[in-house]
Amino acid sequence: MEKINTRDEKQLHDFYLTLDVSTEEKAIAARPIMAQKAKELCKDDFVQYEPLEELLVNFDILARTFANKLYDTREEAKFAKKQAEFDEFYGNAIQAIKKIKAVEARENEAFKLRITLQEKAKELQLPIASEYKPLEKYIASLDIEARTVAGRLYNTREEAALARKFEIIHDFFDKNKQLIDRYPLIETREKMAIELRSKIIEKANEINIPNFHEYEPLETFITKLDEEYRTLGKIVFDKREEAALKRKLIATAIKHFRPLAGGNVYVAPNLPYPKLAGAIKGFCANIEPALVVLLLDNTLLGSADEGIIVTCDAIYGKRDREPVRIVKFDHNLKIEYAKRMLMGYKLIVDGEILTEVLSKKLPTLCECLNEYLDEITNIKANALISNANVPMSSQEIASSNKQVHINSKYTCTVCRKEYTQSANFCSECGGKIVCINIPQTFLCSKCSKEYQSGIKFCPECGGKIEIKTL
Repeated sequence: MEKINTRDEKQLHDFYLTLDVSTEEKAIAARPIMAQKAKELCKDDFVQYEPLEELLVNFDILARTFANKLYDTREEAKFAKKQAEFDEFYGNAIQAIKKIKAVEARENEAFKLRITLQEKAKELQLPIASEYKPLEKYIASLDIEARTVAGRLYNTREEAALARKFEIIHDFFDKNKQLIDRYPLIETREKMAIELRSKIIEKANEINIPNFHEYEPLETFITKLDEEYRTLGKIVFDKREEAALKRKLIATAIKHFRPLAGGNVYVAPNLPYPKLAGAIKGFCANIEPALVVLLLDNTLLGSADEGIIVTCDAIYGKRDREPVRIVKFDHNLKIEYAKRMLMGYKLIVDGEILTEVLSKKLPTLCECLNEYLDEITNIKANALISNANVPMSSQEIASSNKQVHINSKYTCTVCRKEYTQSANFCSECGGKIVCINIPQTFLCSKCSKEYQSGIKFCPECGGKIEIKTL
């Protein structure tokens, strides 16, 4: 600007302050006005007014700035602004889609958004791409979600859909199993588990699971219940009948021995574990704690390593440092007692002293034992009758056939020479060789009574039936 005096500069500045330069357009329009005013004051050529030019530079910077970033050109800044508006539009649309619960519905809305984004890009005069990467990435994530069930990614949606149906079955089974587990009796739980089979099949048919016949977790659960039924302590019986008989004997024993409880006599189920463990260790006998129904502690300090242990099928006696004496309840026993010369009693079984104790309850114990033995004789007899006519299983039949085959012998019809293997003719005389089956009979392993058919147990004594060659 040409030199003008201070008075004229002040007049020019005051004039500038009267102009409206609030926008870039108005500031550009003020340029010729300021030049005209300068000529009036200075009568020389006017180039530019610096405050106005600084304002126009600021307007230009502002026009090239977006999101705290200064672009080289206004076109770049304008494009960035439109792109931000487009991204914001997409973000709002995706947030609305994510609120939808079903993945299939979210996926459908995402597909619709493809078309909507193209229209929005056209509206903002943005280059229209064939696909918008953030949207395509989201659609891909929806596909993965649709193929993922319980943390596992399946190859196809069909497989995932079937897996979801099985998840329904899993949940249905878990809820019912929790209900079943609330019942203390194994018989009740087993009955409910078996009834659950048909319910699960109905549920599978309801949700259209093809070729559904059985649910493996349920079958495993039923198998475990069966094993639990056959288990007493550490003993796992081969057959349910054996476990049921043991349980019945234990219940019968507890019924007879319960009046003895108190003092140094302990009756199941109120057997203190430390005392029972000390007794079993002190007796040095292989006693299953679950079968113990009575413990008589004959020690002064309560260690219980001497005295009497009664299980459902045996009685154990131990005194001082003598070895333990055992009598099993597998035949008719005569149990009695006799007083010692000084104090205490002798426990006598079939005329032999089993042990000696100080407890005054021994006479009553002998009475209870005899009553118990009388009752279990009937219980075992009834159990044998119910099991005597149970036919042999297919495996037992196959085993017996195998034994018959092994015990067959081969004999020459002329010279009577015997062979262990099959042959057509005798090597000695040329006579024909024939197979002769050794006669088989079924014998009781205990009383040796013979039977002609393959039953499992002897109706007389309960012994196991075995195949034996005569």
